[in-house]
Amino acid sequence: MFIFAVSTSTNLNSFSLFNLREKIKTVTWEQPLKKSDALVEEVDKVFNKLSFDYQKIQTLLLDIGPGSFTGCRISTNFIKTLASQINIPVFTIISLDVICYQNSKPENFLAVIDANGSLYYAKSLADKTVSLIPHSQINNYNKALTVAMDQRPESETMVRMYLSNPDLFNKHPWQEVEPLYIRAPEVVEKSSKQAEKQK
Repeated sequence: MFIFAVSTSTNLNSFSLFNLREKIKTVTWEQPLKKSDALVEEVDKVFNKLSFDYQKIQTLLLDIGPGSFTGCRISTNFIKTLASQINIPVFTIISLDVICYQNSKPENFLAVIDANGSLYYAKSLADKTVSLIPHSQINNYNKALTVAMDQRPESETMVRMYLSNPDLFNKHPWQEVEPLYIRAPEVVEKSSKQAEKQK
C-alpha cells in the first residue's frame, strides 16, 4: 500500500512517499509556498526520478493547517486534484496535532504556530478546537503542558501517525476537503481594520 503525505502549513514544506512502513522518499525544503507550481514541480521531479506512477497511491494524507494561508491552500488543491484523478478519499489532520506527535509524550505538549500579528495558533491533544492566543499568554495557557514553540509539522510524522492509528485522521471525500482557516488572511484583516477606522 503506497501512502503519500503532504505538509505545507508552515515555511517547512515536506512530502513523503511510503510503501506501508518502508520509506521510499521524503523531501523537505524551507521556504514559504507562494505558487502552486513549486509543490507540483517538486513532486513531479521525485516521481519521475523514481519512475513512480501516482495512480498506485492508495492513501493520501494532508495537513490542513492552520498556518500559512497560501501554503494550506496550495497543498489542499494539489491533494484534491490528485485524489480526484485516483478517485480515493483524503485523510486530513490538524498541523498542531502533528507537532504534538513529534514529541515522545505528545499528550504533554502544547503545539503553537505563528499566526502573525503577535498571535499564535495553539492546541494540545486534549483540546477540541484550535485557540488563537497572544504571544504573551502562551506560557500561561496551560502550565501543565510543555510548549512546542519552534517545531513544525512534518509529512513523515504524519505517515507514522497514520500507520500507528488511522483514527487520528479524518476521512473525507476529496470534494469536501478544505484548509483550516482560523482567521482571515492578513490583507483581509488590514482592509477590515481600515474600513472600521473610516466609519
